[in-house]
Amino acid sequence: MHFHLPKPLHGWRQFVGEVGIIVLGVLIALGAEQAVEEWHWRGEVDDARKAMAIELSDSIGQSYERDRLSPCIERRLDSISAILTRASRTGRLPPVGKVGKPLYRTWVTSAWQTTIGGQTASHFSRRELNQLGYIYDYVERAGRASDQEMLAWIDLQSISGPGRPISSDELSRLIRDVERARAWDTTISVISAYMRKLTEQVALPYDRQTIRESSWQITSSSYCDPIGSDIPSGYGHSSLDDAARLARRSTLTIH
Repeated sequence: MHFHLPKPLHGWRQFVGEVGIIVLGVLIALGAEQAVEEWHWRGEVDDARKAMAIELSDSIGQSYERDRLSPCIERRLDSISAILTRASRTGRLPPVGKVGKPLYRTWVTSAWQTTIGGQTASHFSRRELNQLGYIYDYVERAGRASDQEMLAWIDLQSISGPGRPISSDELSRLIRDVERARAWDTTISVISAYMRKLTEQVALPYDRQTIRESSWQITSSSYCDPIGSDIPSGYGHSSLDDAARLARRSTLTIH
């Protein structure tokens, strides 16, 4: 039995040519679509890098600030420790001015969270994504350590006042608070150093102006000075007393 294929109207050669043109057109269209898709995601990755660079520039600046602030923190804690040592001998706290607190800083990770929570992350190289993950792990650790440090300093505010008797139990607790404050200061300093070392290995367009603005914002009448001589008339004052006033006066910028 023989099968006869129908002949194209204009011959097989012309038919094959027409099919080839169609196939080529489809391939060109697919290639163009892929190129547009690749261009789109390249832009998304670049935008993500820029957002994380601004975010990390702020953290880098804060890490330099911590390097400069840490000796001031240690001196302030030495002063508090000396006050508690005297109180342990006399059974009384002397008149003490406001002991203050380290500058509280937020360690932001919103650009990173947005990136890994969407499809953009899959268009980063595995190596770069791992590097950024390590960096942001340190940023998050610094944020948690800052929160714990603040709690220790809030407890230390209780020594500020006109002078009063103090029990051995309260003294022991305050001494532990001094130890906690020292430990968290050291922790933030170590985290900051490691974070900077890692950021140097990732080619992000860091914003030098943001780093400078975030790196040193302590005035001459600030935390690096001795404990003030202005003694509160009572107890229960907080280093956050002026926080609302300062917040209203401050200007925040979203990049």
